[in-house]
Amino acid sequence: MHIENKKIGYFGEPGSHTENAAKGFFEQKANGGFKIDYMSFATITLLLEALLKKQIDKAVLPIENSIEGVVTLSIDELINGSGIKIENEVIVEIRHHLISVGSIKEVRKVISHPQALAQCSKFIQNLHLPLAEDRIIAAISTSAAVKEVAKRNDPKIAAIGSESALRIYKRDNCELEILAKNIQDEETNKTRFFVLGHENNPWTGKDKTSIIFGTEDKCGSLVDVLLVFKVLGINMMQISSRPSKKKLGEYIFWVDIDGHREEKTIQVAIGQIAKITTFLKILGSYPKAE
Repeated sequence: MHIENKKIGYFGEPGSHTENAAKGFFEQKANGGFKIDYMSFATITLLLEALLKKQIDKAVLPIENSIEGVVTLSIDELINGSGIKIENEVIVEIRHHLISVGSIKEVRKVISHPQALAQCSKFIQNLHLPLAEDRIIAAISTSAAVKEVAKRNDPKIAAIGSESALRIYKRDNCELEILAKNIQDEETNKTRFFVLGHENNPWTGKDKTSIIFGTEDKCGSLVDVLLVFKVLGINMMQISSRPSKKKLGEYIFWVDIDGHREEKTIQVAIGQIAKITTFLKILGSYPKAE
């Protein structure tokens, strides 16, 4: 029997929270039906380029955190991406750990992804790091931070990352250890990830739809859009804005709504909103994460 191979791309180095989300989702879906090859990408831009060129079948990237809000890089790339659809969402509980080769008393610098650094800001503050410009170092991902700490082998620098990243990079440096567990500021730290592809999902009855749109720079233009949802009784689950990058003060809005694009009420709403916005794009309808 021929078993199909699926290529799944994800943002970050091996051991990242995004890789964990990808594996948790697809290994449950596969159930022996297809083989999975995972591919890591250093940037979200490269990940989505590979998806557009069909070098990978699906892409997984972080989109929103319960503490720090939306991941702006992901939203910007999705706004500009052509032909990419949101097929699923995955919600993962995030546990951050302080990882290094020495003791916690020796730590003078902390490196991680900016989102992770922000999610652990209280813990970092309590470390009482020296007031040096480079005491906080941004990395492209949490797993890249752990990889860097393993490479440097310096007890004065610690990474904020996952236990899976520790297991991977401990092979390169056996002295790598968790110095402090669960250092995130909030116990309810969760991140929402998108599974992206090229397909439109069928209606399931438990769906949400993501759209982006632009409005004219005039009084009440955004309110007019929101009133469409209110009048039609559509629950708006999330709204965020990003600069259009074309004109100062001009914004693009991202909205998640309850329902599927094939539902009559959603179709009516989309039709009405298209008439009162400068542009409108449906990013996808997909099942709500459990």
